Amino acid sequence: MENSYSNIFRQPKAFYVIFMLEIWERLLNAGIMSIIAIFLMKKFGMNEMDSANITGSFGALCYAFIVIGGELGDKWFGIKRSILLGLIFILCGFLALYYVEYHIDNSHVINHDLIYFCLAFYIIGMSLFKPNPSNLLSLYYPQNTDLDSVYTYYYMAINVGSLIGASIIPVVIVKYGYLYGITILIIAALIAIACYIIGYPIIKNKDNQVGNTKLSLSKIIISLIGTSVILYITGEMLKYNTLASWFLYSLFFISVIYFIHLIKSAPTPSDRSKIIVALVLILQYMLFFILFIQLFSSLTFFGLSNCNLSLGPITFNEQQFAIFDGLSVVVLSPLLAFWYKKHDDDHAYVTKFSLGNIALGLSFIVLYVSTFFADSKSHVNVIWVLFAFVIFAGGELLISAVGLSMIADLINKSNRGFAYGFWFITGALGMKIGGKIAGIFTIPEGVTNPAVTLHIFSNLFLLLGGVVTSIGLITCIFIPKLKSMLRYSK
Repeated sequence: MENSYSNIFRQPKAFYVIFMLEIWERLLNAGIMSIIAIFLMKKFGMNEMDSANITGSFGALCYAFIVIGGELGDKWFGIKRSILLGLIFILCGFLALYYVEYHIDNSHVINHDLIYFCLAFYIIGMSLFKPNPSNLLSLYYPQNTDLDSVYTYYYMAINVGSLIGASIIPVVIVKYGYLYGITILIIAALIAIACYIIGYPIIKNKDNQVGNTKLSLSKIIISLIGTSVILYITGEMLKYNTLASWFLYSLFFISVIYFIHLIKSAPTPSDRSKIIVALVLILQYMLFFILFIQLFSSLTFFGLSNCNLSLGPITFNEQQFAIFDGLSVVVLSPLLAFWYKKHDDDHAYVTKFSLGNIALGLSFIVLYVSTFFADSKSHVNVIWVLFAFVIFAGGELLISAVGLSMIADLINKSNRGFAYGFWFITGALGMKIGGKIAGIFTIPEGVTNPAVTLHIFSNLFLLLGGVVTSIGLITCIFIPKLKSMLRYSK
């Protein structure tokens, strides 16, 4: 296959517009995700278990609704309109969060349930935005292009934004307070919208069929009514955790049924084989998010209780662990893209997924091993966390970045938005499961002995690392079969 797009400086102009949109959106996501667990504890008096469960539900619903956002991009709004609407809803969410935080800081009486609807605005915005830049990007490359390098660079953009958000927002909040941190997020959302407006002349000529037609008045009215209903339901699901769980399980089940329908209705055996392989690989994505949500829950609490956060002259806070992941991804992305260029292989993503899962599992094995090297105060040096995240980032790139190119390669354009959405709902279910696991392993109320908390986290790391590494090794057995199906389809 062609690999003329393996250089980051030789991409279509639209790549850089989409690149910038993703940087700012990911800054917003990393900012809110890195502070939400501690924010709920400090501002709303939640314990660790409730905070971990809501953080898991929030992250999960952000990704679960993406399957709806993908379908809306495919069938209702079009790709570019979905991107812009998503950014506007995200901005509204942060404006609402500013309102809540301002009244809490000034000791005004306020209904604490409003926090759920602030987060609901963000969830709807992200669901509209997230699947559509990837979908739009795929339209700018010929059908036979090897997109592994392209989407690895694209994923680097995502993590540049995450790195900036995780670096800046927690520091500003610790030094100046939550109101200033939220203000920065509002400014970032406005800049993202400005990037869309400035870059629109470059991307205006590409969209799907729906995006190239004018929205009717009836569609606009239905959209406003539907959005209001979804906003209310989403807020209630965050408030009542069981509702969120049932919603995720139901949406995942319906999406699997629809995916099976796509397999059965595939026009050719070749298309059918591609969709089957895509389904198998997408389901593996769940493992990544089971571990990823720990970054914003159990690992945050681990840093709070059992980490020496000083690295030479630099001292981190426990809300900044996302820096390690983002920095590692940014460093490793061009290296992997270069490696892909030198080792071009049809459908190598089948192998990359298995290797990625092994790397993800080993990163938590490293964290487990680190607990045996704790100091006399039962504190682990933060260098262990950094080392674990370098390994984790390698696995993340082999799965999360390559998965985007896998979908672009295997799924036809008319169903690609749904496929990206299903990719993220699988991740959402992983987030929900990961949040539940983090809630089970939270520190019991009244327990302050660091030796006890270290033992709790040690068990968690061993469980997660052992299970995911084992699954990665088992999936290696099926690599030849999946590759043979794709060679047949080709």
